[in-house]
Amino acid sequence: MNKQFLLLAFCALPLVFFGQKKKLTHDDYDQWQSISDYEISGNGKYVIYEINPQEGDGVLYVYDTELDQTSSFDRGTKAQITFNESALVFMVKPPYADTREAKRKEKKKDEMPKSHLVILDLSSRATDTIQNVSGFKMPEEHEGWLAVKLENESKKKPEKKDEKEEVAEEEKKATEEAEETEEEETKGKKKKTPKNRVLVRNLNGQQQDTLNWVDEYVFAKTSAVLLYSQSHKKADTIKGVFHYHNGESTLLDTAGKAFSKLVLDESGEQMVWLSTQDSTDAEVKTYALNYKKGESLTKVDADFDGMPANRMVSEFYAPRFSENGKHLFIETRTIPEEIEKDTMALKEEEVKLDIWSWTDTIIQPAQVKNAKREKEKGYTAVFHTDSGTLVQLETPQLGYVSFDTDNVTEWLLAEDDRKYSKSMSWDYPAPSDYYVMNSKTGESKPLVSELKGNMRISPAGKYAYGYDKVAKQWFAIGLADGKKVVLNSFKDPVWDVENDIPALPGSYGIAGWSENDAAVFIYTQYNIWKVDLADVNSPKQITPQEKGNPIKYRYQALDRDEIFVSNRMVLSAFEDNTKREGYAVVNQDGSDFKIIQAFEDVHYTGFAKAKNAEGMVLRKGNFVDYPELFYSPSMTDAPKVLSETNPQQKDYNWGTLELVSWKGKKGVGELDGLLIKPENFDPNKKYPVLIYFYETYSDLKNYYFGFRPSASTINFAYFASNEYIVFVPDIIYEEGHPGKSSYNCVVSGAEWLAKQSFVDETKMAIQGQSWGGYQVAYLVTQTDMFACAMAGAPVSNMTSAYGGIRWGSGWSREFQYEKTQSRLGGTLWDSRDLYIENSPVFFADKVETPLLMMHNDNDGAVPWYQGIEYFMALRRLEKPTWMLVYNNEAHNLRKRHNRKDLSIRMSQFFDHYLKGEPAPEWMTEGRKAIEKETNKAY
Repeated sequence: MNKQFLLLAFCALPLVFFGQKKKLTHDDYDQWQSISDYEISGNGKYVIYEINPQEGDGVLYVYDTELDQTSSFDRGTKAQITFNESALVFMVKPPYADTREAKRKEKKKDEMPKSHLVILDLSSRATDTIQNVSGFKMPEEHEGWLAVKLENESKKKPEKKDEKEEVAEEEKKATEEAEETEEEETKGKKKKTPKNRVLVRNLNGQQQDTLNWVDEYVFAKTSAVLLYSQSHKKADTIKGVFHYHNGESTLLDTAGKAFSKLVLDESGEQMVWLSTQDSTDAEVKTYALNYKKGESLTKVDADFDGMPANRMVSEFYAPRFSENGKHLFIETRTIPEEIEKDTMALKEEEVKLDIWSWTDTIIQPAQVKNAKREKEKGYTAVFHTDSGTLVQLETPQLGYVSFDTDNVTEWLLAEDDRKYSKSMSWDYPAPSDYYVMNSKTGESKPLVSELKGNMRISPAGKYAYGYDKVAKQWFAIGLADGKKVVLNSFKDPVWDVENDIPALPGSYGIAGWSENDAAVFIYTQYNIWKVDLADVNSPKQITPQEKGNPIKYRYQALDRDEIFVSNRMVLSAFEDNTKREGYAVVNQDGSDFKIIQAFEDVHYTGFAKAKNAEGMVLRKGNFVDYPELFYSPSMTDAPKVLSETNPQQKDYNWGTLELVSWKGKKGVGELDGLLIKPENFDPNKKYPVLIYFYETYSDLKNYYFGFRPSASTINFAYFASNEYIVFVPDIIYEEGHPGKSSYNCVVSGAEWLAKQSFVDETKMAIQGQSWGGYQVAYLVTQTDMFACAMAGAPVSNMTSAYGGIRWGSGWSREFQYEKTQSRLGGTLWDSRDLYIENSPVFFADKVETPLLMMHNDNDGAVPWYQGIEYFMALRRLEKPTWMLVYNNEAHNLRKRHNRKDLSIRMSQFFDHYLKGEPAPEWMTEGRKAIEKETNKAY
């Protein structure tokens, strides 16, 4: 080989070796970051956001929209901009590595690394730092003051001293004690170290006070009034409630042993707190509410006029003022009785028993699950601050009164479902009776009976309105005249036309109401209709449609405090055929419609407008591009990208995503799906295939699925990067036959894919979790076309699962099989053949596909024994089967180290069967229980 050829070959090396992108590995997860806690300031001058890794130290960013400059602060978090935007206040967390090391050494809480607080002057860029901080509060709409919660001082052990030092210390102490005056009452007593300290200061630091032994503290929204309580049992100061303003504390109340639930109205003129006369160790405590305005103090206790007999103010509910301060909503509850205990009984002799009775309206598991909530159950009442009267609203006979504290109207809506509680185990949706209630008197009158749907009060309080699932109608009832009108007189369906469960179809919802309840805006599948309440028979479609290209429009409320729909409506726009997204604006009457953000292959999310300006932030991204944060001076201006969250992604082989279609089996028609290919896709190669499914995914075409360890399902980016084809087919269901439906859709998609030149049809696998896991478990009983399969938390036996309990909620699973996701449409005894037909365990002998399962022993959604039934059947039949059981883990894994472990094992499993990689020890030999702590068997 001549020298010239060697030189040319060497020069070509960078193109071959350095031009190739890396494959994602399980060691790369922590590089991927995400945006969180972003907002635009009220006047639109600043945008603040955090970028945080999955593990490690994040960064806080502050973007100045006028100067077009960005500042960053390592480990900054929980940032707030002051009302006049003069300063930014934020916490700085200790380094992640320091905290992790302290945890490893099992240090006590007061020895852990501490956060500190930074006050940044946004004009001068000067900073002020306060050390050892656990939190802070500021008035939301008032400038100048700050309350900082300080960490309690750690108890440091005294260092050992030699004998001479100890003698000197004793002599010094004796001298100091001799010089103490007689007035010092604390002579000889050990002084307590103050705890629960709150530093209250103005932003420039020229005035500040430290409050000790603070239990609760709260600022008013629009003033610097601070309300705080001191009732710590170890406190050596006065126990009571205090008012703090401009450096002065005023004692408001000492008539109690403990104080809690401190609340201020927006201006701080009205103050509320709960108090009890009972000691902290009393088994039964009674509470009263204290309301103070000016010099007047009102105590609402068990004897207060309007308080129902044997009731008191509930200590479990924080009172809430309405926005205008005229209503104070509280909860009342039955005064608890002191239970006489058998002091002679041994603890081990205590009988612990649940009694299940057919007469129970709520089944015992649900009662046990909700026992704490029921024990603390209260009923809403309203204290009218202008008249000083208390009106009980909710009662044990009529609960669930709904109201909006930002917009309290004279009329409220009450719901009663007691008559239907028993049938909730199987009937979905369960009906309710609705009543209209006068907030001033508490009087109620029947409105609608046995409604399968929902109701609300219109924003101006003129109508009660709702959706009737049985009649498939939106309706409104005038509260003044009781007249009921149907709102959807148009032909465009308001019900979910794609509903594929046996339950009644829901509605598409409403966009909202125009001012003074003059009109309501109702969604259909694609459109928005304006219905004038003065002429409900003349509705108007305000969104345009082009033939052959349906576009789904939905209203976007940019003002978070909005009550009525904006006159100039901003609409999201979604092309159903292409899955592209854009934005439009239109007037309420449908005039002057304009597309302001052209349709793109992106997904928009997180629109937020400045409260007092036109500036706004939004996020957009797609499968390849992380949804970065953008800023725009107005809705019609082109947005500018602010963030760069995962720049390292460009160095890795990622993937591409496209929308594909094929014809399903047995009259299913055309189906959509997502096809993900490696970024370095070579059409001349044969790729192994992973097929993931749940129900439908094609509308998520432009979502960024990210790169993180798996909670239960395959990570699209990881497997695409490692040169798999990933296929995600949509599934359309036929009532009574969910298993066959998944077969008709998934297998037809797999057969279509197998015909593609770049697919190795002998190396295809399926994976799903929960409902997807069930479908995987079913499919392997019907076909052996897949080289392997993985099912997470699968139902394997619908006959036993039907009568099971969802342990996360305590509710029966019957409704799920009859009415919702399982889609069988009948009871076990009416539709016995369907339950057997759709149960994989009855056909376990047909399985020829190696199966990996995950079913965790604290699964609150699908009972663990469903996985056990299937595993034991397959094990006896000598079928290659493994089941991963993460101890004390939920339906989807919550702990990050478990997620990493599952990710590794899934990739090992698929790599073995689809790429011919050696099987790991846990697959070939299993792992003994005694090796759990020492051998991962990778």
